[in-house]
Amino acid sequence: MKTGKITKWLAVLTSFSLLVLPKIFPVCAITGKSLMRCFFTYQVEFMIALLAFIIALSLFFIKEVETKQLTGFLLFLIGMIIIVLPTSWGIGICEHDGSPCHITAAWTGGTAVILALSGLIDAWSTVRQSSREEEKHT
Repeated sequence: MKTGKITKWLAVLTSFSLLVLPKIFPVCAITGKSLMRCFFTYQVEFMIALLAFIIALSLFFIKEVETKQLTGFLLFLIGMIIIVLPTSWGIGICEHDGSPCHITAAWTGGTAVILALSGLIDAWSTVRQSSREEEKHT
């Protein structure tokens, strides 16, 4: 039971930190009249982090075991999407090595790994908890 509460709070805190991370570590400034790829990447990241925050908050109100498992797995998938977005597979970021968006991408990737792991651990702990309850009833 304690593991479930810890992972729920961890998911809420990491998803919230993903929302404010570009404010702490800003992305590249706009060059000329065109927007850079990192600007678009972090616009999408914000929307996905907002979705993750809402889903992480919903973990505290969900009662059904299957829904808890699915929600934890969904947080894992969202974390993986957030990891992929700044890479060349996704939208990408600036190619200049000295760009500030590389620092933002590193922090975003690390935070997204924590989000993904908390979602997996929450789904796994829900499975373990439900199997223990089934054993008690038999």
